[in-house]
Amino acid sequence: MSDAGKFYEIDNPPVDYAEYAMIEERVQVIDGEVYEMSSPTVNHQSAVGVCHSQLQIQLKGKTCRPFIAPLDVRLFYKEDNSDTTIVQPDVMIVCDKNKIDRGFIKGAPDFVLEVLSESTRRMDMLYKTNIYAKAGVKEYWILDVETKVLNKGTLSADGKFFNFEIIEALGTIALNTLSLSINFDEVFLGEE
Repeated sequence: MSDAGKFYEIDNPPVDYAEYAMIEERVQVIDGEVYEMSSPTVNHQSAVGVCHSQLQIQLKGKTCRPFIAPLDVRLFYKEDNSDTTIVQPDVMIVCDKNKIDRGFIKGAPDFVLEVLSESTRRMDMLYKTNIYAKAGVKEYWILDVETKVLNKGTLSADGKFFNFEIIEALGTIALNTLSLSINFDEVFLGEE
């Protein structure tokens, strides 16, 4: 395969979950189209790990659970495996225990944080923004670890789009939809 994030050639699109499960490479499927995923950078993985750890500590003993990639999220889950959108958010929170299956998440998480990579920038900023809104993700954050800029999105009242606030990822920033926060000074501590 070639460049990550590029469309993955498949013989019979659209691809559903049953076909996705047979692909050996790490990919995501959006509306039946398959996209490759590259290995993340050290800064990307460090940010993902620290964000997840902070959320995990805050959610200890609570109903909502944080998860970290790679974990399949079947945004428009269908029991017959015909759903055609399967993503792997970097960090997510799921509050409905009925959405947590042994091997995947069935439906939209309540919160998603994607950390941008060069190869996933377009997907995270465009495709996933639209698909997460359509699926009903309540809050979607996009973190650029290189510029330390956070796109902090909350789902609109009509559920059609995210209202984004673009801010510096400094200090402690609270989620709008859950009583949680992330301390970005810790996320970037010791980063080169």
